[in-house]
Amino acid sequence: MRNASGSTLAYSLLVIGLGILGFIIHEQKDDLRVIHTIAAVTKELENNQNQLVKQYDQLIEVANKIALNVEEDHNIITDSHEYLHRKNVRIRGLPEIEGRSLIDMFRELASKKLGLVLEDFDIDLAQWAGPSLQDGTRPAVITFGQYAMKQKVLEKARLKLRDSPYVLFEDLFVGNGENLTELAHQRGVDACYKHISKISAPSLHKTSGMPFGAWFNDMGNSSDKTVFFMDHYFKERNVKIFDSTEDFTKDNFAGSFLIPLRWAGTGHVAYKGSLYFTKYNTTTMYRYDWMNRKVLTSRELLGAGFANQAAYQWRGSTDIDFAVDENGLWVIYATEANNWNIVLSKLNEETLEIKETFNTGWKKQWSANAFMLCGTLYVLKKYDDKQTFIHYSYDTKSGRASRPMIPFSNKFGWNAYLAYNPLEQRLYAWDNGNQVTYEVTLSDETSS
Repeated sequence: MRNASGSTLAYSLLVIGLGILGFIIHEQKDDLRVIHTIAAVTKELENNQNQLVKQYDQLIEVANKIALNVEEDHNIITDSHEYLHRKNVRIRGLPEIEGRSLIDMFRELASKKLGLVLEDFDIDLAQWAGPSLQDGTRPAVITFGQYAMKQKVLEKARLKLRDSPYVLFEDLFVGNGENLTELAHQRGVDACYKHISKISAPSLHKTSGMPFGAWFNDMGNSSDKTVFFMDHYFKERNVKIFDSTEDFTKDNFAGSFLIPLRWAGTGHVAYKGSLYFTKYNTTTMYRYDWMNRKVLTSRELLGAGFANQAAYQWRGSTDIDFAVDENGLWVIYATEANNWNIVLSKLNEETLEIKETFNTGWKKQWSANAFMLCGTLYVLKKYDDKQTFIHYSYDTKSGRASRPMIPFSNKFGWNAYLAYNPLEQRLYAWDNGNQVTYEVTLSDETSS
């Protein structure tokens, strides 16, 4: 009986064990099905995300093309205006005298100073073109009946008005009217007629610091070889310095100094002995005497976006970006008034007052980075693509936008800083914690 009972018990335990095993296997199958389901859903989500990213990139490309088409249409209109203005000259130095006509004063000037007798039919129109100046003179525009007469007057003026209080120059319509023409004439913006034809592969100088930061030397003083190293993009005050690029590469540290407030972004520059930067989470620009450790000037950049309202693609508080080219100090930013498109302002290097402003039709947030060269803005397409392009430019001399499509290499995959040094004709960049430079090949604009 015991044997029979034992056999029955053993059999019962076997059945129970098999039942439990079957239950476990069933549950494991359910778990496996759940795991497979989760994996499938995850893969589907990844595919959807990739598709959304692709669609976003396509939308950006479409938006870019639309923006360029708008600017090309603007260029066509500008060409028409240029034709209308081809018989105009602008003159500065004529006094505004009650009771005397502008035409009579200009004809008298032409006779006495240029040795030209102008008949009534030689001048179609004469009109004041701006407010009176402090010296009692007022800018004016003279429209000639014939283009040939205009050229004759200009030729005489170049020779005979050099040491006089009068300034006579061609009225080159460039979209922003009188102020832009005066800017080109007075400040030499039109002295540089070069454009980029090629950018070299990057040369690595050093790997140091955070993935983001700025490094540069004085872009307005060829005798000062000091290298400035500003690690990180916010809440930092410590500026490291090296005596030369060679010392920087060899890590021969010369010292450091603390600026009195925390900077924003990576768009800092050194120019003619001063360090220029923006205070974190503000639109306040600073000019700092780094040798004597004191703030020289500060000024609000009114209307500019800040705190990543109008930063470059990678954000990093890069809303306000200083730049230096052959013409001096600039600031690159965006305003709500210009639909968050890039705005360029030429700055007085001492007071930080705006001398002239140019509104582009290109979204700043579409841009990886940007720099100025010969009065032209150049914009990088992608900060995180190793092979990308300089794919937008805006010429302040002509008011025209174009798509140069110049190949550019982000060798290390994250461009956080890009600046042009006009003394060296070289680009400086900070690429994912690597400090690199690029050689720039320039061509005459007339040769393209």
